[in-house]
Amino acid sequence: MKTETIEYTVCSLLNDIMKFNKESSFELEKILETTKTLISFGIKNNNILNILTIIGNISIGTGGDIKHLALCFGQVKAKNRIMDTELNMFINLGVPMINALAKELEITEDQVRNFIEEKNVSFEDTKNVLEKLSKTRFANLIEKQNALMTTPDTLNFLLGITKLSITKRFLRKK
Repeated sequence: MKTETIEYTVCSLLNDIMKFNKESSFELEKILETTKTLISFGIKNNNILNILTIIGNISIGTGGDIKHLALCFGQVKAKNRIMDTELNMFINLGVPMINALAKELEITEDQVRNFIEEKNVSFEDTKNVLEKLSKTRFANLIEKQNALMTTPDTLNFLLGITKLSITKRFLRKK
């Protein structure tokens, strides 16, 4: 029974990845790398699509790399709080974290770094900020960008399908 659950989870995750690939302009290889990063930081399979959507919208809006956003997100999750290093990484990727955290925590922008140094900004606070940014400032950018694409990258999509097919076969054999 446990094997069936694992196979279902893997198949569901692969279906979510393919859905995200179809609905976004991100290359399948980049999505797979990003998913691997999120999983390695303990993001559960059933949350991957939601997190990909959040960081995908932000990535498109800022021009920041989706995999690097996943790395920042994962590091915050691993520490269960944001630290100055991750704050600076988000800022360098174009994410307006100081302003967004100030609004979330109802403090001034000048107080944000002190709150972070005092370990008062949790993973949940950070996740909430990213979710809000994805639904407000960077809302629906995945869909909007995908709608602007007039010709799909058929070759990339077919290569992605082939890689997925090989991955599914490999996972079934184990």
